[in-house]
Amino acid sequence: MVKTVLLLLLVEIMADLVPVGAMWPTTSYYIDYVVAKNCFGEDAALEMERIGLEVGKECWMKEWEDNFGIATGRSGRRKRNILKIPNPASTNLLLCNLRALNVLTPNYEMNYPMVDAWISTNVSDTGVKEKLLQLSKECQPLPIPLAPLETVNRVKEVESIMKGVRRFHIYMECMNLGGTEICMKKEMEHMKEKWDNMNYP
Repeated sequence: MVKTVLLLLLVEIMADLVPVGAMWPTTSYYIDYVVAKNCFGEDAALEMERIGLEVGKECWMKEWEDNFGIATGRSGRRKRNILKIPNPASTNLLLCNLRALNVLTPNYEMNYPMVDAWISTNVSDTGVKEKLLQLSKECQPLPIPLAPLETVNRVKEVESIMKGVRRFHIYMECMNLGGTEICMKKEMEHMKEKWDNMNYP
């Protein structure tokens, strides 16, 4: 099942530490792009790819340098350490992507107006746009389940970060599930219309 249908897809793609320059490292990433293109329109899908690669590259290299530093060769020129960052991505890398995309505010809260504004600006199909905006409104107030760790006293900023990340995951899961259904219905209606207009022998 296709797992992503929104701008937030970019965060997951880049947080998986896709090698810089690899547009679609696996078939599932390519399928996600095709779904976005068919559902949102080609311009929106291309914009998603562009922003994702820019933000992902910047955050990935920052994480790389924070973990392994930059090696210096005999010539004195700086060169990047070729070690790979462990997978899955760290919380810092995820936060870097979320904040660079303006999905999380400086206070680690979900920036829902930004997501809605992106949908309004970039989704070309009026019907899909209206349904996605309604879905976003329904997904925003979903409660955050309490984790066992939250019963332990922790630094307030760490707790805010974890709540923000958890809020993002809950919202994204809701949008992915509902958004996939919206896109499937659009494609089914398109196929039915084509079938109805075909002349069979």
